[in-house]
Amino acid sequence: LMSILPPNKPQETVDTPKNYFFYGATMSGKSYLAGEFPNPLFLDTDGNADANPYPSIQLRNIREVDKQGNVTFKQNVIDQLDDVILALQTQDHTYETIVLDVIDDIVVMIEQYITVNAGVDSLGDIGYGKGYAAFNNIFQQLVIDLKSLPINVIYVSRISTWEDNGITKEEPSLKEKHVNIVNGNCDYMIQTKKIGKNYVRTVKA
Repeated sequence: LMSILPPNKPQETVDTPKNYFFYGATMSGKSYLAGEFPNPLFLDTDGNADANPYPSIQLRNIREVDKQGNVTFKQNVIDQLDDVILALQTQDHTYETIVLDVIDDIVVMIEQYITVNAGVDSLGDIGYGKGYAAFNNIFQQLVIDLKSLPINVIYVSRISTWEDNGITKEEPSLKEKHVNIVNGNCDYMIQTKKIGKNYVRTVKA
């Protein structure tokens, strides 16, 4: 009878980082840095695909309205992401990196999918916190599914800048609660900056 328990002996460890979170201002070199990773596949949200020399898939929600005025989705980002992850898990391919560019937009598209299907304007309009719960389930599952892929995963976020007692603060524009879900599954958080003609990358965490 095979035991479910592994043999009690030290395992070879794999310390190679695989999951990354990049954030920075527009044109600060986020996508460029992601493109330096081996064999990247970009999942683009903001129409940057044309400006990008790498293979890419355009993520978008495409809505349609029937004669009764009901809105449904002809295409939605959740199914698109599921299909891409399944293909990367099951098909022969040579991709070694997947880049979500930008994760901020993917969050908005997931929220839009849930609210339109529920016929409401915002997640908070769905009673008993069920809208937020539905979002969190989908988002956390996405992060877990991506992490289980045997390739590099790069989340790209824009930047949010504000003044605090005369000091300029810079954070990812992705909401902190979403950053925490992603970052809990990331090895490195890197901020990109363009200073003069130089591109600077700083490891933040």
